[in-house]
Amino acid sequence: MLKHLPEHLRPQVETIFRIRRLAPGEVVFRQGEPAERIYFVLDGHVQLDRVDHDGHQTLLCQHQAGGCFCPLAILDQGPQLGTARATRPTTVLWAPKEEFLALCAQHPEVLQWIHRKCFGHVRHIVQRMEVSMFHDVGERLVLALLEHARQTEQGEWVVRATHQELAQWIGASRETVSRELAALRKAGLIRSGRGKIILLDRAALEAHLPTRPAAQPANG
Repeated sequence: MLKHLPEHLRPQVETIFRIRRLAPGEVVFRQGEPAERIYFVLDGHVQLDRVDHDGHQTLLCQHQAGGCFCPLAILDQGPQLGTARATRPTTVLWAPKEEFLALCAQHPEVLQWIHRKCFGHVRHIVQRMEVSMFHDVGERLVLALLEHARQTEQGEWVVRATHQELAQWIGASRETVSRELAALRKAGLIRSGRGKIILLDRAALEAHLPTRPAAQPANG
């Protein structure tokens, strides 16, 4: 997680972080709570959802290994924008807000680093809004698959997600996602198993899109 920091700063940053292990479904913090800590994902997966006044739930962002979450609430001193929970066994590093901000004041390079991550989150949310507004469900699903695929040691591109998680990511029903995945399987573009989807031909999937915005990684 610290590979983009100057090497001489890494020991100081590492000393303020603690380890926390999360079970699937365990909540890290809830929407509206004060931001007291900053977090990085060591392994696993964390998802942030926001619920509006009418009870509609929206996926804000999600993070895998290397991802940083809740920097905006730390920087602007506002409440948490959403509820963060682990979707599978997950290990995170966390640091108290006061200690992290004190380190940022002492070393502006750390603040610049976290600014880049924070603005990366904002850019990603804007891109997701654009996709939601201008692409149909099938296109949104393909974009989500391309975005969240990770290459294994064997060279396969794998998305580890359930149909329900995919539905939440793209703002569709589980039934619709299942139907679209079936069409992609029939076309020979994907293969699916228990909790994972293997992309058999990334180029052919991209060709399904009328326009091809650069797929941004899920991590900030």
